[in-house]
Amino acid sequence: MPLTPVHHSGIVTPLGINFGMMTGVTSVRVVVMREVLQEIAGTSADRAATIAKFNAYRRQFEAIASDKFDRGETRPIEVTRADVIKFAADGRPEAPSA
Repeated sequence: MPLTPVHHSGIVTPLGINFGMMTGVTSVRVVVMREVLQEIAGTSADRAATIAKFNAYRRQFEAIASDKFDRGETRPIEVTRADVIKFAADGRPEAPSA
């Protein structure tokens, strides 16, 4: 069962940005790792720029998380640089480049 989006803001943590998705009535935590955010926002990007980039690519991060969940990944689901590269290589539209 694919995860469904929850329309709440992401939370910045030392690991990256955490956000929630749902499977039925169960919440699933997703973390977009800092390395991904730094690459797409630039290493010198401030917090606001990082959040803006996260929001710009959120649908892609949600798709990656849902795919990983469907393959059996346990919580929290981590979106890594390798996941983003695979997502882009699979020919997904509007994939973030990292």
